[in-house]
This record gives sequence, structure tokens and C-alpha cells, in this order.
Amino acid sequence: MSALLAASALKHFRDPSFYRQVVPGYLCREEPKDQAPRAGVDADLVSADPDADTVVPEPAAVVFGMSEAGIPEARPAGTSGGARGNGSAGDPGSPGHADRSGTPTPLAIMTRGEWIAVSGLIEAGAAVGLLVPATRRFTATGVTAMYAAFTAGHIDALRRAYGPRGSAGQRKAHTLRLPFQVPLILWAWSLRKKIARQ
Repeated sequence: MSALLAASALKHFRDPSFYRQVVPGYLCREEPKDQAPRAGVDADLVSADPDADTVVPEPAAVVFGMSEAGIPEARPAGTSGGARGNGSAGDPGSPGHADRSGTPTPLAIMTRGEWIAVSGLIEAGAAVGLLVPATRRFTATGVTAMYAAFTAGHIDALRRAYGPRGSAGQRKAHTLRLPFQVPLILWAWSLRKKIARQ
């Protein structure tokens, strides 16, 4: 398990795009333009096809809201709409990420790239923690919880892959990746139990 975690941690930094689609959008605040996957393309509106070497921009998102006169209207995401505004990430003074209705999401505390880097660091720490007898049980419990949490990201990625903007490559990749979470969770939990018996 330590070797697997160490290899995965290295991959987080060598090929972060491999993990990009697995980080749910509601956890991500808008990335600065100099860190976006491609200049001028919003990171939340990009899909990387696992079968292609390029990042493909998707159509602009639309936010539905009310105009100043109280009439329903549609406008591009990131623009304010009337007196009420939409609270999206593009509005000045409104940090974080906004969902499709324009409501800011409170969990959007880091960019997608930052989430990938933090999870890589956690996996590296867990790889070491499993090797130290004094921390092995605690680390095995944490790794079990980590894999369970990662399952939510895999489910979200699979849902998006089968959505209108998903590609055949994304559907194949995420359909294959999700089932691996179950044996990883069971393996991590079994390490905890074996350690508890000793």
C-alpha cells in the first residue's frame, strides 16, 4: 500500500491532468488566469479527453437569474445580472466558485490544481505513515477515509462523463476508475484491522 500511495503521490505532481476531472467543481474556486489549463479558457468549462493530447474548450456556461425589472434572463456565467447579481466567481468581491444557479459554494476554498497538490502531499505522508509502526494504525484509518472521500470525486467525474459534455474517452476512463475504489478502501481497512490485532 505504501508503494502504491508513493507512486500515486508522484503522479499528482508529474501528471496532474490525470486527476483534474476527479476533483468536483463545487470544491474549486476559480483558478488565476496564469494557472488555467489554457489562456482564456475557464478551468471549469474545460474537458480533457483522455484519448486526446489537447485540452478542448467547451461552450460557455449560462446562468439563469432575474433582471433589475424582475424578469427571468439568461446570461454568461461570471457576469453580474441586475441589482441582485448572481454571486458567481467572476463577480468582483465574490470569492470562490458559483454553481450553475449562481449561488457561491462554501467548499470552494482551493483551486483544482491546489486540491490535486494537497491530495498528492497527503498520499505521500500516508505512504510514510504506513511504514512507521507507531503511526500505522492511525494512518491506515486515515487512508481508508481518504479513499472513501475520493470515491465522491470519482462518482462526480463519472456523472459528468455521461452528461451532455462528456466524451466517449471520459466515459470509458471513469467507468474503469471508479470500481478500483472499493478494493482500495477494503485493503486500507484490512491493514488497520491487522495492525489492531498485533
